[in-house]
This record gives sequence, C-alpha cells and structure tokens, in this order.
Amino acid sequence: MARGVPPSLSPFRFYVTIVTPLALCALLVILLIWRIFTAEKVANEPEEALVQPEEKAAPVAVPSPSSRGMADHAAKSIGAVILERYAHPEQSPQADLQDMAHALENFALLVKGDNPLPLGSNQEIATALRGRNAMNLIFIPLDHPAIGVDGQLIDRWGSPLFFHVESRDHIDIRSAGPDKVMWSDDDLQRRYDGSFLAGKDLNPASLHVERKLR
Repeated sequence: MARGVPPSLSPFRFYVTIVTPLALCALLVILLIWRIFTAEKVANEPEEALVQPEEKAAPVAVPSPSSRGMADHAAKSIGAVILERYAHPEQSPQADLQDMAHALENFALLVKGDNPLPLGSNQEIATALRGRNAMNLIFIPLDHPAIGVDGQLIDRWGSPLFFHVESRDHIDIRSAGPDKVMWSDDDLQRRYDGSFLAGKDLNPASLHVERKLR
C-alpha cells in the first residue's frame, strides 16, 4: 500500500478519486486566469493599434507623349502588322507582293472618301500610306522595310515597285527581281486577281509599248 494513502483506498482509487480531480481543477484555474489576463490586455490597447491600415497600391506612372511614343504607335499600325514578314528571308518574293496587295486593299477600306487610294505612281501611293490621306492615318511607318530611302515602296532587293493601276480593285504590282532591272525576264508581277506572271508572259508586246509611252 502507498505511503499516506488511507487503508480503505487502493492506490488506483486514490489517484482516480482525489489526484485527478485536483489536477483538473488546477488546470481550469490556470486557464481562467490566462483568459482574464489576455482580455484585459486587449481592452487596454489603443484602438488604432487594432486596425491595420490598408495597403495603398503604388501609383502607376503614365508616360508623357514623346516622339518615341509616336514612333512606337506608328510601328504598331495596321499596315505594319500586315507587312510584318515583308522581305523576310524565310518568306518568298511572291508572298511579299501578296502582302503588299493585302495592305493596299485594307488601306482603301479604312480611309474613307471617293478616292482613298491614289490611282497614280509609286510615290503617290507611298505618300498616302505614310500618312498624307483624308484621315491622316500612318498606315506604314517611314522606317518600315517596305519604304525606301526616297520614300517609295520597294521590293526585297531595294528597287521601287511598279504599280499598274486601273481601279482600286485592279492593281498589278511588279518587282524588278534580283537583277534590280525593271522589264527584264526575272521580274515578278502579281496581277490584281492574285495570279502571277512569269517568263515570256512578263513582257508582252503591249507592255513594251506602254513602257515607251511612260
């Protein structure tokens, strides 16, 4: 029998009936004291300390207009998107002329008026595409690969394109080809209907007569 335990209680009954209830009571007292202490501490803290200030978003800097910004805007023009792969090494010369024809079609649709696309020379068409039109729309920026140093529309070899214009829907586009000599056998010509001329069909007798009249 354990020392100090009454003779009528076994050690097991002693711990169950006396020690365990006392331990639980002590634990409850400690918990109650801790709750009272923390409650008083929160009540005594200033109200400002309890409310966390909202985080303010960092101000977004708005760029001011500049010549660089205008150039970036022009670079993202519709014409530049259509001619994005113009004169690219991985693209064919035929695809270049297809893209140019597509650009002219879209320009005529965007710019309103009786004559949105000048039915004239390369210089007149290029000037209209660069911004001298009824809407002052910069359809192709001046630094685009399709624009030469003299402001004309050029092919991938740097030669000015030749436009045979009958109407806004009938425009033939001709490239001088790798030899950079117009009206030679290596020229490439896209007709208004999307077909291409090659070989002897490039320089029919009627075309030679028209060239002399120009």
